[in-house]
Amino acid sequence: MTQRLRHALACSAALLLVALALPGCVVNEIRDSLNGTNAKLDETNNELIEVQKQLEAIDLIPSIDRSLSSIDASLKSIDASLVTINEGLGETNEDLTKLDAHLASLRKTINNIDSTIPFLSISGDDEKEAADLEGADGDDDPADDAAESTAPEADGAE
Repeated sequence: MTQRLRHALACSAALLLVALALPGCVVNEIRDSLNGTNAKLDETNNELIEVQKQLEAIDLIPSIDRSLSSIDASLKSIDASLVTINEGLGETNEDLTKLDAHLASLRKTINNIDSTIPFLSISGDDEKEAADLEGADGDDDPADDAAESTAPEADGAE
């Protein structure tokens, strides 16, 4: 039995040495795995923080959309006002065109009076300007020129 006992003790000692060496390796592997898992959790946490920032930015989109809608409504109101102003200016332009033609005719009449009564000279124009305004053969009527300048082109080209 002594030899059996020795053999049993030797086997037990060998198993004890193997058992003592094994848990250290397993613990080290578990520790390494936990460290790797922790690192991955840190990365995931950082990514979640970034996603949260993006979601907060997306939450601002409805308020920006409301602001853009109010700006769009203001622009439509301004556009309507400009159309109204443009229509009023069109009417004013017609009146000014008529006034230009009338003033040109009046100027021609005054120049005719000046040429008929030379000592009166109420136009203030020199003789060359008066001749230019009156036209040599009557074809150069400024009232006609004013009416022609406001008439739309037939072919659309200027």
